Amino acid sequence: MIRMPIFTSVLLCWLLLAVPGDGPAEQRIDLGVWTSAEDGRLPGGWRLLTFPSISAATSYEVVPDPVYGQVVEAQSSEGAGGIGRSLSIDPLSYPILTWSWKIADTISGSSLWHKSGDDFPVRVMISFKSDSAGHRGLKDNILCYVWATDEPIGSVAINPIHSNIRTFVALSGSDRRGEWIEMSRNLVEDYRVAFSEEPEAVTGLVLMTDSDNTGSEAHAWYGPLWLSSDIAAPPPDPSK
Repeated sequence: MIRMPIFTSVLLCWLLLAVPGDGPAEQRIDLGVWTSAEDGRLPGGWRLLTFPSISAATSYEVVPDPVYGQVVEAQSSEGAGGIGRSLSIDPLSYPILTWSWKIADTISGSSLWHKSGDDFPVRVMISFKSDSAGHRGLKDNILCYVWATDEPIGSVAINPIHSNIRTFVALSGSDRRGEWIEMSRNLVEDYRVAFSEEPEAVTGLVLMTDSDNTGSEAHAWYGPLWLSSDIAAPPPDPSK
C-alpha cells in the first residue's frame, strides 16, 4: 500500500479547515474535552478524516471511561485515518501542550525511519504556519508525538514521507500498555529543536491511529487535550 497519499490527504484535509483568528486570552485553551460529546459522536469543531483510497479506515468513537468520563476510542485494522480540528493560536502565549493517551499494545514493525513501518497506535500532531516551500503538497510544519515500539524516548526523526514533519518519541515500549498516561510538551522548545527557527501560529491538531503499512492492528484511546501558558495549569473542566 502506498503511504504518501494517505498522510498527504490527512494533513491537507485538516489544514483546509483552518480559519485565521486569535486564540482566546485565558490561562488554558481546551482542545479536546470529550465529555461535551453526545451519542458517541465527536464534539463540535472536530472532523473525521477518511480516505477513499483506503477501504479499512480507522474508526473513532466517543466512549465512556471511568477516569475521564468520556474519551475517544480508536480502532484500526490494516487501516488509517484521523480526527482533526483547526486552530489559530500563538504558541508563545500557550506553549505547553498536555494530553492523555492509552494503548492496547505497540505495533510490531513500527519504525520512525521507514515508510514500511510508518504506523503508530497513537499520534498527536500539531501544525504551524510556515513560509517554507513545503513538501508533497503539505506547506505547514508539523510536530508529531508518538508512542513508539522500540525507539528510545526522546528520539526525533524526519518523517520518511514528508520532510516538514518531525516525529518525537514521547513514549516507547509496551510496559505501560493499558494505562492512561498524561504527557506534557513545550511546543516552542520542540519546534526550535525540530526546525531551528521560531514557531509561527498553531494552525491545527490531528489525532491519528494507523496500521496500514505494517498490515497490523491498533487499538488506543485519547483523553483530554489542552494548551496552556503554564505546565501546572489544571485539567479541563469535565462539566464543559
